[in-house]
Amino acid sequence: MDEIQKLRSEATYVDTASFTLDALKARAKLAEFQLPGSGLWLVKLVQAAVAFKAPGIQIQFARNAVSVRFEADGLPSAEELLEQVMGGQSCGHLVTALRSCAGALTESVEWHSGGVQVKMNSASTRSAPSSEGGFVLVATRPPRTRSFSRALATSVSHLVRNTAEEYEAVAERCWVCPIPILLDGRPLQRGYDSPLARGLFHTPGAVLMQYEKSRARLPTLCVGVRQIPALPDRPSLSAMESHAELHKPVYKQGTFLRWQFEGDPVGAALTLQAYRGCGHRIDFVLDGAVVSSFELELEVAKPKYFLTDREHHVGLRLIFAVNADEVDLSQFEVRDKARLAAQLLEQVKAPLLEFLQGVLKRVPELYYLPFGSYNSKAFGLGMGAYTLGGAALVGIWFLAPIGVAAGGISYAHLTSCRQRVQKAIQAIQEALQNSERSQGHQTE
Repeated sequence: MDEIQKLRSEATYVDTASFTLDALKARAKLAEFQLPGSGLWLVKLVQAAVAFKAPGIQIQFARNAVSVRFEADGLPSAEELLEQVMGGQSCGHLVTALRSCAGALTESVEWHSGGVQVKMNSASTRSAPSSEGGFVLVATRPPRTRSFSRALATSVSHLVRNTAEEYEAVAERCWVCPIPILLDGRPLQRGYDSPLARGLFHTPGAVLMQYEKSRARLPTLCVGVRQIPALPDRPSLSAMESHAELHKPVYKQGTFLRWQFEGDPVGAALTLQAYRGCGHRIDFVLDGAVVSSFELELEVAKPKYFLTDREHHVGLRLIFAVNADEVDLSQFEVRDKARLAAQLLEQVKAPLLEFLQGVLKRVPELYYLPFGSYNSKAFGLGMGAYTLGGAALVGIWFLAPIGVAAGGISYAHLTSCRQRVQKAIQAIQEALQNSERSQGHQTE
């Protein structure tokens, strides 16, 4: 007899439409299935929506509460989900999310599916009819503390509502999701070139230092993205924003080059990122969420600048799909990922080198502006008003020094940015070719 039948035998029936379970025993059972992070149950719901082929998912934060909604065919009823949640067998994303969400740290959780509602709290587990369509979940969590450092780097709205862990989990892992995510009323920035791939700031120092002069001048953008055809005997990804495009100029957090469309689904997404501290990494994706990452140890030569030995701050970010058999019991780590990463890198080395060479040819057209598109318009209007005002007061000769100074600064910044990106791509090419040669010598 499974766990749900045991608990039902101890339940007090209220009427034919609802029943209660021993809540203490139920929550003790669910505590065994906690995910490794407090916000990851929400990532599992995103994965469930992708697995059920939902057209999108809505996530809304309230004070100490999170609600989730998506429409999909083939959803089990809430009562069937309860049986699977309380059972000991391994199940899919939806059941895993409910198990983790309904554990000991949750004050109450209710879900609606198939015309049935299940509600669990500290006193009871109850089932009743529901008029909600699709899948709906509402979970309330007790107030949680964050370290002083992380609290200072957290959005005030999420800090006040005690939903920071949930927001960060979705933002940091679901930027690869193939379906739209409406997160707290706003669309999540999805795509293999999404700015969220570059991570969130978790300390007040990191938040403040992004505006420090030497760091603000570093390029922060996706230099290029290519989505290659499906790989043999490997799971695939959905193509996103797959069309040839070159942005001139490219703003901060933007994308310079998109490769031509190569079909859907795709075997991998190859991206070249530029931001402070950027390394070389493979991200492993399962059903629209990054479940694990692996840092590639490429022997990339440092650039040679006058009297300095700087880092590149430009690196590869390669994105591959994995299947459920390749993740461990935590569901957020890949088994033997060093071996898998090496194997996948070797599989895509030819199209990767072609991609790098294609980006390198277009670098002379790279015109990077170190601010967002909105800020650039405000800056241009401000400079235009200042210049016209000065010319009106002093005379037309006022325009000459302003133009020379602005042009000189812009040209120096543009040249420096192009040089950084060019040297980085050349160094990455050389590292990949050297590894290819060394493997060839070993086989001989």
